[in-house]
Order: sequence, then C-alpha cells, then structure tokens
Amino acid sequence: MINKGKLFKFFSFIFLMTGMVLSIFVISSNKIEAKAAETEVSDLDGLQNALSTANENTTIIVKNRININSNIELNGKGATVTVPSPFINEDGTLNADIDYGYIDNVSCSKYVVFNISNAEVTISNMTIMGGYPEDDYENDLFYSEYERAAVSVDNAYLKLTNVTLTRSYRGLGLNSGAKVEMHNCNVVRNAAEYGGGIYSNDNGTLLMDGCSLSENRSLSDGGGGGAIENHGLFIANNTVIVNNYSTECGGAINGLGDMYLINCTVTGNASETDCPGAGISVRQGEFYAVNSIITDNYRKNGTLFREDIAVYYVYEYNIKLINCIYGAITDEESINLVKTNCYVDTEYKTATSYRYSGVLNSIGGYTDPFYHPAAITKTSGKPELYVPTNGNYEPVRTGGIKTYFNYSYFKDYGSVGIGYGDTSTALIGFVSESDQVTSYYESDTRVDGVIGASASTEGDLYTVTLTANSDGVVSGATIYGDSYLSGTKVT
Repeated sequence: MINKGKLFKFFSFIFLMTGMVLSIFVISSNKIEAKAAETEVSDLDGLQNALSTANENTTIIVKNRININSNIELNGKGATVTVPSPFINEDGTLNADIDYGYIDNVSCSKYVVFNISNAEVTISNMTIMGGYPEDDYENDLFYSEYERAAVSVDNAYLKLTNVTLTRSYRGLGLNSGAKVEMHNCNVVRNAAEYGGGIYSNDNGTLLMDGCSLSENRSLSDGGGGGAIENHGLFIANNTVIVNNYSTECGGAINGLGDMYLINCTVTGNASETDCPGAGISVRQGEFYAVNSIITDNYRKNGTLFREDIAVYYVYEYNIKLINCIYGAITDEESINLVKTNCYVDTEYKTATSYRYSGVLNSIGGYTDPFYHPAAITKTSGKPELYVPTNGNYEPVRTGGIKTYFNYSYFKDYGSVGIGYGDTSTALIGFVSESDQVTSYYESDTRVDGVIGASASTEGDLYTVTLTANSDGVVSGATIYGDSYLSGTKVT
C-alpha cells in the first residue's frame, strides 16, 4: 500500500524548440556570484601549481592524462579537475552514440584524468570528470577496462576524501593490487559499457565509507553492474546505492567477488535483462549485509518485478543478512541464505517519499515506471544523493542493531573489522567499542536501532526533470530528475 500523502509533487521543464534560447536571470541585491576561474595544465607539476591557489570556483582543465607513480597528496580545495569535454554533459546526455550496445561517434575528450600506479596517493576536496579513452588501432594503443575510468589505479594505494567522480566514462577503475578507500565521496551519474560507476578487477580492494554510489548506468547490451562490477573485495559502510541501471546482472552491484555492506541503503535500482539481480547479483564469492535496507529494486524480463537480491546459477555461495530490511530474494528457498532479525517490506514503507517513475536507461530513455524512494539532492548543482528513511516505520526506526567499523589497518593489509551487537560479535577482523558507527551518510548523529544509511527527514519534496532537449546543453535541470526538499534554492 502506498502512503499517498508522502508522494511528492513532480515538475518537468520541457525544452523542445530548436533555435530558441530560454534565458533565466536571477538577480540578488546582496550577493554577487563569483565567476569560475579556468586554468589549463598538462602534467602533475602544472596541476600542483594550479591547486596551490585553487578554491571552489576554480576549474582546472587537464590537456592529457596525468600519470602519478610517486607518493603524493593533492588537495583540490573544492576545485573541479576535468577534461575539456567530459563523457556526459551537464544535463545527463552522452557525448557519444550507443549503437547496438556499443559506443560510437565519440565527441568528448578521448582520455581520462588520473592514472595511478605503484604509489601511495591521497586526493581530497575535488570534483573529477573524465572522458572516454578510445583505442587507437593505427598506433597500437589499447586500454584495459580498468583504465577506462576518470581515475584508474594499478598496484597502488589511493585514499579519496570529499571527492566527487561524475559525468565520466566510469568514475573509478581498480586493477589487481589496487587498494582504494573512499570517505564522504560521491560516484554519481557516470556510465560505461559495464561497471558504470566503478569497475574492480580481480584482487582489487575497495572500501567506501559515507559515500553515494548513485544514478550510474551500464551502456552495452550485456553490461552488468550499473553502479559497480566487483571482481575483488568490496566493503561499504553508511553508503547509499540508488537509482543505478544495468542491462545485465546487478542493476546496482554485479558481484563476482566478496562483498560486505554495513548500514547501507540499496534501493531504486533497475535492470532490463534475463540475468538475475536487479539490486544485487551474487555470482561468485560471499555476500554479507548488516543493518542495511535492500528493497524496491526492479528487473524487467518480459514483465517488471521486484528483485532485491539474486544468485546467478551457483547456489552454494554464502549470503548472510543481519538486521536488514529487504523486499524480494529470488529463489530464496534454494540458496545458501542465513537471515537474523530481518524484516520484509513489500509495501513501500522504508523511505520518506516515493516516486512513480522509470530510471534512466542505457540509451537515454527510461525503464518502465515503478515505485522507488526519492533520492534527494543535498545541494543544488552537486550530485550528492541520499534516501531519507521513514521514521514512522517501526522496523526502520527500531529494528537495527549497534554496528562497529574499523578500517585503521586497511592501508597496510587491505582488510577491515566489522562487528555488530557488541564488540565480541565480529563478522570479520577486529573491532573495539571505539569503532561504533555513530553517524549517518549525511553526517548527522546516528540513533541506535535505525536501519540503513540515512536518517529520516520532514517536509515536502519536489523534482525537476529535463524531459526533452533537442539542441544544446541545459544547465539547472537533468534527464535524471533532481529531487529537493521544499525550500531548497535551485539555479
């Protein structure tokens, strides 16, 4: 049953006329907007010089891929570091065509931003936007899949803090031996043939803490992992994985390695395929989730149906859910599943508000509409998406359990500690009382008993969606649809 009082108003901006310019002027009597400063750089030294005087209004344009193979710290101070023409336009349209599942007629920059190898690197306070590294047959230059990302990591350690990876052909790529930890980061609105947000190769290790992995999509006809294709080890705490799309296994996650989710929300993801797993597809390895919401994910295979977790053919892999809320698990009785204190929600109760709409698909259209939670944009113009929970729904408010997360030895050993209930119950690794998770994704203080990545919120929501755009690029609205709390200023 839908709580119609929580369904919010939906507005659309429609741009249809060729040759007509629609201008919106905002005049303020007490504030003058700072004009963005642009700087071009060609190498790491040039980038460091540009960052020394950067601020949030700075745009640094890289003229070629920047290779990093020595230990370094880069603080963007809020700047944007981008190729001249990113793979995805500001309004969400691609700078390429999709022809029978293949990328064609690429019109963006044909390189990415960072390639990191054999080094220890820290990047903070930066927005990164990459292009599409197209193979060069004439010069025998070919790219591995992990290299086709705004940031690629090979046999190196990378720490990202307050970094947004967006508008790229894939945000992040991990090769074997890569260890990447991400804190308060956003991998949002990227696309790739598969692994739309992130691709992690065998023996790649990825940790996400307080992150949003949202509205990414796969593009090829058989592209799994709308948000992430994981062949290595994937660990996430307080992370939102919402509104991603794929054309194969895993609208959110295509799991071909071990996965651990704690205090996460995986919802509103979609796939159009005969491969199971609209939310999470478990194909190899083990999958454990604690204190997480995994619900309202849908797959279309002839008809549209709810599917939050599924196993692809091999049923002996371990799946363990502890104090979780889920909606539908395919072949639940046939798989090796252990559930402890879990709740089933099939009535759209876990989130504050719901939308009845499709999710953006590979060709720029939309899936069939379905009810899924509204992903709220925290700040106008910034892709920081989260899903407030329904504080009036008893399982969300009180069905959770204390959790513990210790990543202090991740850099050295590529592992973490996860615990729940009390510190004597460790799912993996080692935890202590000081490792208790005490905040939500949006940094508010976590209340004991709440399940999922986010707190609840009050107030009406509205959505702005660009429903058509025949020429040019539009600012201020996107084809994804941007939802805001009432009163948020949108420019």
